[in-house]
Amino acid sequence: MTAVGKSQIPYRVFVQIVFVLFAITIIFALYYLVANSIKTAAEINVSQFTPPKSLNFSNIKYVWKKADIGVSFRNSLIICTSGCLISVCISLITGFAFTFLRFRGKRLLSYLIVSTMYISPMALVVPLYLQMRQLHLTNTFAGIIIIYLGITLAFAIYLMTTYLKAIPEEIIEAAVIDGCGNTGILLRIILPLMKPGIMVVGVINFSVMWNDLLFAFIFLQKVEKQTMMIAITSFRGAMGGGNMAYIMSSLLIATIPIMVIYLFTQKFFKEGMSMGAIK
Repeated sequence: MTAVGKSQIPYRVFVQIVFVLFAITIIFALYYLVANSIKTAAEINVSQFTPPKSLNFSNIKYVWKKADIGVSFRNSLIICTSGCLISVCISLITGFAFTFLRFRGKRLLSYLIVSTMYISPMALVVPLYLQMRQLHLTNTFAGIIIIYLGITLAFAIYLMTTYLKAIPEEIIEAAVIDGCGNTGILLRIILPLMKPGIMVVGVINFSVMWNDLLFAFIFLQKVEKQTMMIAITSFRGAMGGGNMAYIMSSLLIATIPIMVIYLFTQKFFKEGMSMGAIK
């Protein structure tokens, strides 16, 4: 073994230890969440860390039906899925234009879009609310979706452009020679090659929209329009933090979509992260 190889051993050991500790932390958090979701209130009062004596799904059923978590869950799915699909489509088309098309002011426009990522969302709350109220878009799914698009599009375009730059220009030039137009190139060539990148952008955007509380709390004040995060916050306040089983059950329901999405897209997610890292 060379001297360079020996010097890297402590670093590799340190990295492995960090990852193991990180994995243990995540596993423990999941165990704590699931265990306390299926415990009775009496069991939680005795100990929050011991395993449940039996599987008790009455807490989950209660928060889903009686506490209207199911309605908020449906609202969040509609908002986040719609916003995510629109964001991916717009960022893919915009990234394709910035990468492969030639037009005046392209570099300046790309810089302006990227620069919006440095604007704090907190600074946009008041002007956005005034504008949305004038347009009668408060307490509507369309209004909150527009806001989420404004928040996530800049980063989505930046990521999509980065992934598109990893595609060899020779492929695009060959398609042009064969008589393929921009629409054909985008649908027949770019789209199949960009599946990993699309998955990365989609998962990130969905997670941001799903976990948002600030904008949803301000722009969706009607109970029937509230999202999952608002419902959990309101539910916790209504229960006064006393019934830990109900709170844990609502949090468990909120984590299911993100976990399911990652489990089904982790292969594409890893490939997409690799594409961006290589470029």
